[in-house]
Amino acid sequence: MCIQIFIVMKASELPQEILTHIADNLSTKDRLSCALTCKGWRYSFQRTLWKTVQANTLRLFKNILDTIRSSQNSSIPYGIWVHSLCMQNFILSPYLSDIPVIELFRCLPNLKCLYLGDIGYKNIYREIVPAPSILEFINTCSMLQKLEIIAPKKGYRIELSLDDFDNLHQNLKRLSFIKAAVNLNFDFTATLNTIPNTAPAYSVTTLDIDTNQWNPLWLYYFCYKYPNLRSLKLDVWDTSHEALSFDQKQRIISLFHSNPNALQHLETFKIISNIHFEPSDLV
Repeated sequence: MCIQIFIVMKASELPQEILTHIADNLSTKDRLSCALTCKGWRYSFQRTLWKTVQANTLRLFKNILDTIRSSQNSSIPYGIWVHSLCMQNFILSPYLSDIPVIELFRCLPNLKCLYLGDIGYKNIYREIVPAPSILEFINTCSMLQKLEIIAPKKGYRIELSLDDFDNLHQNLKRLSFIKAAVNLNFDFTATLNTIPNTAPAYSVTTLDIDTNQWNPLWLYYFCYKYPNLRSLKLDVWDTSHEALSFDQKQRIISLFHSNPNALQHLETFKIISNIHFEPSDLV
C-alpha cells in the first residue's frame, strides 16, 4: 500500500530557504522581476541581487555607494549582503577623491571576493599614491577570501614590499586566493634576516603573481609565508633584472635549503618567462 501526501502551499508562503535557492539559479533580470512580484519574496531576491555587485562605470559606482550608504540606518543595510565586488573597465575620475571609497568598503562587512581591474589607481586619491593607500581600503575587508588586482602589462602598478604582504594578512585572516599584477620591491637589505620569523598565512592556497620586477628572494619569502600553498603561478615575462652571479645563486640556494618544509603541499606550479630569463634565476 502506497500513501502519497501532497502539501499545497501558496507561492507567498514558500520558505526563505527555497526562495534563496531559486534566486541563486536565476538571471539578474528574473531576480529583479521576482523581487517586485511578491512582497514575501522581496527579501530573498533582493539579497541575491546584492550578493555580487559590479561597478563598471563611475556613475554606477556612485549610485551603488549612495544606495548602500542610505540603507545603513535601515533595518537591513544592503552592504551586509554583498559578498563579491568587481570594479573594472573604467578609469576612476580625479573627482573620486571627493567620494569616501574607504567608507564603502567599511559598509561591506561580509565581502569575500574583491576584483580590481583596469583601474587608474593614481586617481583614487588626489595624488599618485603608493601601495599603502591602496591597501588601506583593501585591508578594511576583513572577511575577504579572494583578491584580484589586475593591471595592464605596461600600465601603472602598485609596488608591494614584504611589510605590505604581512600587513595584508594581519587584516585579512581568511584570504585564500591572491592574483595580483604588481611590482615586487627588489630590495631585501633590511628584511632578509626577518623572513624565517614571518607569521605564516595558513589560509592561502593559491598565489598568482604577475610582476615586472623579480628577485628570487621573493620565492624564499613565499615559502615561509604560505606553507599550505597548493597552486603557484609566476608571470615574469616583462621582468628586468641583472643576472645573478654563481656566488649569489649558491647563497640563495643555501637559504632555500634552510627551510625543509618549503612548498610541501604544492600541487601545481607554472612560470611564464621570456628568453632572457634564465631558469636558474628563479632560485
